[in-house]
Amino acid sequence: MKLILLFLSLFIVTQIFAQTNTDNILFRIDEDEITKDEFIRYYKKNNNFFSFNKDSLRFYLDKFIDIKIKVKEARDFGIDKSEQFKSEFNLYKKQLSKFYLADKMLLNKLAKEAYERLLVEIRVKHILISLNQYASKEDSVIAYNKAINIKNRIIKGEDFSQVAKETSDDPGAVINGGDLWYITAFDLPYDFENYVYKTNGKGLSGPLKTKAGYQIIKIEDRRTNMGSIKIAHIMLSFSKNKSENELKSKIDSIYNLINLGSDFSALATRFSDDKGTSLNGGVLPWFTTGQMPNEFELATISLLKNGDVSKPIKTNYGWHILKKIDSKEIPLFENMKDQIEYKVENSDRFDLNNEILLKKIEKENVLKEFYSLQEVKSAVDSSIFEAKWAIPIDTNFDKILFTINNIKFHQYDFVKFIFDEQIVINPTSIDNYVNKNYDVFKKLKLIELENKKLELKYPEYRYQLNEFSDRTLLRYFMEGEVFRKAIEDSVDLKNYYSLNKEKYNSKYCSNFSIFEYDNYTDIDKLKKYLNRYLQKTLNDNDLAEHISKRIKGKFDFLEKKEFLEGEDERSDLIFNYFTQNKLNEKTRYILLERMNFVILINSQIKRFVNPLYKVKRKVLEDYQKEIESKLLIKLKNKYKVEINDNVFETLLK
Repeated sequence: MKLILLFLSLFIVTQIFAQTNTDNILFRIDEDEITKDEFIRYYKKNNNFFSFNKDSLRFYLDKFIDIKIKVKEARDFGIDKSEQFKSEFNLYKKQLSKFYLADKMLLNKLAKEAYERLLVEIRVKHILISLNQYASKEDSVIAYNKAINIKNRIIKGEDFSQVAKETSDDPGAVINGGDLWYITAFDLPYDFENYVYKTNGKGLSGPLKTKAGYQIIKIEDRRTNMGSIKIAHIMLSFSKNKSENELKSKIDSIYNLINLGSDFSALATRFSDDKGTSLNGGVLPWFTTGQMPNEFELATISLLKNGDVSKPIKTNYGWHILKKIDSKEIPLFENMKDQIEYKVENSDRFDLNNEILLKKIEKENVLKEFYSLQEVKSAVDSSIFEAKWAIPIDTNFDKILFTINNIKFHQYDFVKFIFDEQIVINPTSIDNYVNKNYDVFKKLKLIELENKKLELKYPEYRYQLNEFSDRTLLRYFMEGEVFRKAIEDSVDLKNYYSLNKEKYNSKYCSNFSIFEYDNYTDIDKLKKYLNRYLQKTLNDNDLAEHISKRIKGKFDFLEKKEFLEGEDERSDLIFNYFTQNKLNEKTRYILLERMNFVILINSQIKRFVNPLYKVKRKVLEDYQKEIESKLLIKLKNKYKVEINDNVFETLLK
């Protein structure tokens, strides 16, 4: 199959492609083969007009080859082996695989459910009796009975908040009495949220078994989500120097001034102790439920119209007067769908998808278990609950735990998993701990296996991974070889600027003296005396005085300075004459008859010289382009590029 030299550069050589498996290979860079399909994706993404004409295809092929050469250099340089690259790539791969492994119907259902819940806020109180996820049945029964006894205390009339402070394992309960305030979708673990939103009415319920333990729940209220709101406030903060009565008296006085018509913004600037907002009339950033103190939030909701002002309210920070600026309702589902689906995929509610996925994977693969866990259980001791356990060196752990499609997973694979994942937790049964971690490990390996199949199942997944890899390698490469080099090499940057000063000094400048005369002045007479007195050595004031004595009307000296093109209409006319070659070396002045001005030209008109610090950003950009251009020439000489003419021609069909 014949190769041709395409418009690109001398680095592209002609050669004969092998006759096998080349129908889709558009070009090679040394041994790397790039397909027609990959180029078409690049072409469609970057060519807005999307027309398959020869000139356009060649232009974008040239750019695509340049990119691929840089990416190859990055790989040869080992950037793809760096921990930074691998971490970024694996994170992207994990996020992308979630999309392809997701049950789309379930994802849409969970997203719609979350949106419906976002529209409603529920005020919840709770008491937590914590329970280790590895707890035994006996420990679970003890925790449950404890929760029942606590609930009975409340049923008999004890105050919920006081009981929560005394008994709850939630550290925040000591302060808030178990009051979680108003919650909505994504605020709490999904099992807790589910229970709250599916419970009708108000009142006490539970104990509810969650991942955290047993929960006693009290629903206090339901309300429509207030959306986002913008408020201005005047705050008098608590101070050791002022008593409670003094602050209250002062905030009441300010409130009275507002009622009498004083400007809220001016009062905020004058009196508010919130220095972050006082100069802006007290205006706070947009906020939603849970981002402000409870008293502040309730007062905000009571302001119905823009411009409404609240009575003074007290929070832990001080006294406030609020003014409603604006509000926004929650957007329609269609406008939030992508955002909500992303949250769903990255929340514990997506565990439902994993359960469905695992059932599907188990049906499609052959899983055989051998249950050789006894050696592992014997090797693990209580130090694992302190995250201090080490793998015993005197045990082989070589028995097979399970196989997936004849792929063997040994005891050591599982032991290494336990070692890597150990965290500090409350001590529990070793048997339970190992059994539950084994289930997690097995599920993880099933999903990993499915992940490996994604590239074969979904070409789009493979393309997206490759594109991200190339894009990231290119960014790292350019940062190291071009951008950082240009920034750090200050001497070469100065040299580049010196050689290219004209490019950054496009404006003209000169020293002018400006004089003004009356409308009725005899122009010929004025020119006569200008020509006469300019032969003498007179300063501008003396020149104006001499001429004004000899013509009818005033001739006043206004100013003398260095003028830069673009800053004055009068001087710009002189610069225009200069660019149109209407001035010569002997021209001493220009008479602007329509404007009644005389401009003396005191110095040569020349380009204004910008110091490097004023144009550094633009100089840096251009210098980086030059470095990149020279680097590309070097790489084109390093790598051999072969273009398959026959495959290229198929793009035009």
